[in-house]
Amino acid sequence: MNGPLAGFADLLPPPSELVSLEDLTVRFSTDLLSDDPAVDTRILSVVILPWLRQVTPRLRTLNLMSSALGDHSMLFHALDHMPYLRSLSLNIGFYPPLLNDPSGLTNLLSKNAHRLQHVKLQPLETFRSPPASGYAHDHFSSWMSANTSDEGLLSNLQTFVVLPSTDVSAMTRLDASSLYIPRSKDTLTNLVLGERCLSFKEISTLVAGFEHRTPDHGLKVLHVKVISLNPQIFDLLAAKLEGLDDLDIKFNVLLDDVQYENPFPVEDEEPTEEVCPFLIT
Repeated sequence: MNGPLAGFADLLPPPSELVSLEDLTVRFSTDLLSDDPAVDTRILSVVILPWLRQVTPRLRTLNLMSSALGDHSMLFHALDHMPYLRSLSLNIGFYPPLLNDPSGLTNLLSKNAHRLQHVKLQPLETFRSPPASGYAHDHFSSWMSANTSDEGLLSNLQTFVVLPSTDVSAMTRLDASSLYIPRSKDTLTNLVLGERCLSFKEISTLVAGFEHRTPDHGLKVLHVKVISLNPQIFDLLAAKLEGLDDLDIKFNVLLDDVQYENPFPVEDEEPTEEVCPFLIT
C-alpha cells in the first residue's frame, strides 16, 4: 500500500479481511501542503499503529517506508509480537524527531533475532525531512554501535542491506555495519553495503571473512562502494569469492594501481560507475 499518510484512514482494509496476509509493504508519504510533525504523529498513533498491531502477528515479511514528518517511535513499540517474521525492510528517518526513541526498534530486532533472515536498513533523508542535530547518518551509526553488546542482534542473516543516504560527507564517517557482518559470516549470501566508501584494506578484511566458505555455499551477491577501483580489487575478488553471481561496485576514483589510493574519498564527487580501461582488451 502506498499513499499519503492522511489518506490511510480510508485506505486500510479491516484486519478481519487480512487473515491470510503474510507479506506487507506500506509506504507513507506526507501532504506536501502540510509540514506539521504533530499532525503526522497523531495519524501514525491513531490510525496506523492500531492497524499494524492487529495484522503484524501473522506477517513473515514487513517492508516499511515512510517520509512522514512525525515521530515513528510508537510504531516499533507496538510491533512486539511478530512470531513469524523472517524479513524486515525499513526506509525511515533514523534520527530525532522522526525516531525519538529507537529502543522499540532495538527490541523488535532482538526478539526476532533467531528468526530474521533478511534485513534491510535504509535511513531516509528527503528535502522535507526536519533537520537533525549533526549528520543524520551519525544517529543511525550511533544507534547501531550502541547495541553491539547484544551478540544475537543481526546474526546468522542470509541478506544484510545497509543503505544510508548518498550524502558524500558521510562516506568517511561512522561505520555502522562492520561489527555486525562477522556475525553472519557462515550464512550470508547477499550483502549490500552503501554506507560508506571502503578502502582496499577494508575490502580485503571484508572478503577474508567469507573465504572459508565453498563457492557453492558462499556469498552470491556483493554490492559495495569503494574509494578506488583498481585491478587489485578484481584479483582479490576472483581469488577469494569464486562463487559470486552478482557484483556491483560503485567507486570514487579510477586507478591503475592501488598503491595510489587516497585513504579518503574525494568529497566533491559522488561514487560513480565508469567503464574501466584496464578491463578492455
